[in-house]
Amino acid sequence: MKSEAKPVYFMKAPSALVGHLHVIEVPAFVQKPDYEGEVVIVIGRKVKLAGVKEARESILGFMAGNDVTARDLQYDVCMPWCLSKSLDTFSPTGPYLRLISDYSELEGLCVETYLNGERVQRGCAGDMSLSFAEIVADLSRYMTLLPGDLIFTGTPPGVGHPRGRYLRDGDLLEVA
Repeated sequence: MKSEAKPVYFMKAPSALVGHLHVIEVPAFVQKPDYEGEVVIVIGRKVKLAGVKEARESILGFMAGNDVTARDLQYDVCMPWCLSKSLDTFSPTGPYLRLISDYSELEGLCVETYLNGERVQRGCAGDMSLSFAEIVADLSRYMTLLPGDLIFTGTPPGVGHPRGRYLRDGDLLEVA
């Protein structure tokens, strides 16, 4: 069932973005680093005030991403989402960019997150509140999206926070 809630948007610092094999560097003051496996939209052409069709055509492709979040900053300290999610290295992406030639192939697109080999998250495009094109169209109402912009699309259930399982030194996290 699709939600009628308005999406929450926030921006990340460029220094949060790293490649898929990069170590997530958790500052000493962060006690509750959490994972959020997500599909990441890659914008291929400039788009502003787009309808859904134009927004769909602006999407170059997709890749896997991890929207790492310092839950203690997000909730306990009541810092805005952009700070709790923008720490250096808190947005690993890749390793592949899946180019899109036929948008209909995305309807079955799913993302899975594995923590030390155990699947902890799984979500599919059909379960999302908004389609990828609707997300791009909605965001383009507020800002011009440019080629190379990345849009993390939200995480499925299974993050560590509800059960108190945060990332620890040596954990292997994979998003596919």
